[in-house]
Amino acid sequence: DCLTPAEVEAALAGQSWDVVVLACCYGMSVEMGWSLRHTGGLVAAAPGVAALRAADLVDFVWRLDTRAVPVRVARAAAEMLVEGEEAAMAGWAQVRGIAALGELIRELGAAMREDASGSAAALGAVRPLVWNWGPGGELADVGALAQALAESLPTARGRQAAKTVADMARVVVRRAGAPLSAGAFEQFTPVGLGIFLPPHIGPWFEYEAGVPFGQACGWAATLKALEDLLPWGGGSR
Repeated sequence: DCLTPAEVEAALAGQSWDVVVLACCYGMSVEMGWSLRHTGGLVAAAPGVAALRAADLVDFVWRLDTRAVPVRVARAAAEMLVEGEEAAMAGWAQVRGIAALGELIRELGAAMREDASGSAAALGAVRPLVWNWGPGGELADVGALAQALAESLPTARGRQAAKTVADMARVVVRRAGAPLSAGAFEQFTPVGLGIFLPPHIGPWFEYEAGVPFGQACGWAATLKALEDLLPWGGGSR
């Protein structure tokens, strides 16, 4: 099964690292990055499926220069991850930046809950316009999503909070690999950092148990508040 943010946080508790490489599927997400907040440094990961061979990892470690600065190591790790034939993109980010992004998402969620029906309508309208992935399409690109919400949320507070999230996401994440094609994402360009936004209500128990970010930063509360109002909502937990 996939590593959960709670498992990663527990495994690295009390440790400090210059670079954490998550050679696992769905590692580049707000939820996973936030769980690394106490480790400091950088995280390198792929937002989607990471297809790696043991030889890829061995070669990556073999080529590391012990004098290399952390950002070069993180970039090299992202380039290794993006070479997996199933990886759409990979990247690296400052862990403290993702932690700060979590606080901005807390404010965005609070603003959205002030007008739940209007926010649900906006979310339902923009979700098909932003890049999503995962086994059930349950991860949405947080940069593209926030950019779209900055143009469509019903309150000034919500639009400003969404714009701040979008701006921070584009500052925090650095991508590796070929540029994304325009097409469907021309207006709301992905940054390569996921956030949980299920197209249908489903894995709530797993999310609440395995993702500390959802509770601590209010994202789970926001989705619950909007659940029955969303076009795809109304399911049981």
